[in-house]
Amino acid sequence: MLTKTAGLAARIRAACVSEKAHRGHTLIEMVLVTALVTGGSSIAYPQLSSLTEGYRVKNAGRRVMLELQRARLRAISEGKCVRVSFDAATKTYRIEKSKTATCSTTSSFPDQESSKQLDDGDTISVGAAGNPVFTPRGMSLTSSITTIRGRSSSISIKVDATGRVYAS
Repeated sequence: MLTKTAGLAARIRAACVSEKAHRGHTLIEMVLVTALVTGGSSIAYPQLSSLTEGYRVKNAGRRVMLELQRARLRAISEGKCVRVSFDAATKTYRIEKSKTATCSTTSSFPDQESSKQLDDGDTISVGAAGNPVFTPRGMSLTSSITTIRGRSSSISIKVDATGRVYAS
């Protein structure tokens, strides 16, 4: 019985010693794993970059929609005309408020917020067909379409005559 226990103890010690001897990784294994990770990353990067560009376009579109809705609500709550002006060259927009409740497309809008940037990079472009002017009743004097484009995706934000803002 003692010999069986001694034999078992010897086998356990041998197994432990062999595990300790193989704890580390060789240089070849590390280089191989690094090469596989680098290769996988180089294949996946173009796919990931196109995804982030799509997210940027959607995010800019949501931001423009929210600002247009905010401008409409501001016109209703303050009882004054509010215009959202887009500058396609600088990719900025600003909300402008008139002093009176009478609106026209040629009205002056002296109260202006500072310009807000749509995108911090060069991934999107902005095109605006008209700057919407919201009346104190929430209507829009003109219909307008703002298009935000990326390399592979785009979103159009429309304001109809009733003041409704929607994306397509």
